[in-house]
Amino acid sequence: MFFSRRKRVLFYYPQHFNRSVNGTNPFFDPLIKICEKAGIPYDIYEEPDLGTDKPHNMKARNAKYFFWTITVIRKIIKCLIPQSSWYKREQVTALIFNTLTLGYWKYRKYVSISGSMEEFFLALNSKAEVFELQHGVDYSNKISYFENGQLKESYCSSRWHLMSWGDGYRNCVIRGHENDYNLKERVHVVGYPMYKVNTFLKSASIEKASIFTILFSLQFTNDWSKENLETYKQVICETLQMLDGTGYKILLKHHPRYNNCIDLSDLCEQFPFVEFTQDMLGDLQKETNLHITLNSTTAFEFAEVGIPTYFLHNEDFPKKESLFYKEYDYPLYLDMDILKVIDRLKESANYKEDTTIIMNWYKKFYSPLDENLIIELLKN
Repeated sequence: MFFSRRKRVLFYYPQHFNRSVNGTNPFFDPLIKICEKAGIPYDIYEEPDLGTDKPHNMKARNAKYFFWTITVIRKIIKCLIPQSSWYKREQVTALIFNTLTLGYWKYRKYVSISGSMEEFFLALNSKAEVFELQHGVDYSNKISYFENGQLKESYCSSRWHLMSWGDGYRNCVIRGHENDYNLKERVHVVGYPMYKVNTFLKSASIEKASIFTILFSLQFTNDWSKENLETYKQVICETLQMLDGTGYKILLKHHPRYNNCIDLSDLCEQFPFVEFTQDMLGDLQKETNLHITLNSTTAFEFAEVGIPTYFLHNEDFPKKESLFYKEYDYPLYLDMDILKVIDRLKESANYKEDTTIIMNWYKKFYSPLDENLIIELLKN
């Protein structure tokens, strides 16, 4: 039985990723279907998450005993050898766990997400390959993969791989690390698991728009210091002052974790032409002509349907230091102010040109699933 298990792929993830309408993990679902189609045997285990409101995936096994046993062993090992590195302690934990379980959890391939148990899996089976599936935006020296600008100790292993959504993200991750532990050969562009062909294209309807609509994606959250919150608010105010009297429709949408971290009630008083919206993103895409943000990754979602983004800036938030220009080489409006951008976009031909540019840029980061590559990586 153990020998047959070692031929399998183990998909492992925390319960809070069960975000599909069927209560499953939408990041893993397409990969699992590919395994089924290719005849690759697999198991799915779901890590318990007491703080989530997401359901249990009925197709997955509950990993609570696995998770809590490891948690207890980790605490004991940390008390016994506190000066050792995290990965050294994981190796000892894995040795003890393997002994207790008679090697029951040894697989040839492990696929995880958000770093869940990846270092433990690397230590658990010295011959196994461990794959991290990208689940959010990646960038150079991301703390998920790097410490102090260096690849994490455990990820230096040739057995650790990253499944990336597109060449754009892959290039960000390996930038400056091309020759570090052969990393560039271990970051694979497998595509975006939730990739879809868009039927809506903003430039096709721009001529019919009765009013030019601008949406601000706000990023006020408790993660910011009070000083930064006030500075960011000032940037918003300065931009709205430039738009005062233009007759444009201005919508503001809060971040999901806004939680009243700063008082913005005076914005509508100071700028009567501004209104807050709670509409869903899909509805806003149909209404919006220009998206404005500081550095929200919502810019990718608008680029998907051909809506350009203007990035806010001032002395405290230099535009060239923006995540999108510095990391992602955003191709539009670096040297233009907001009014010049709007004047440009009001011309239908210019809007269509910028739509084409921004959608081609988007495709560098979000590519279709590469079924053949996924099979190649997961097949023994």
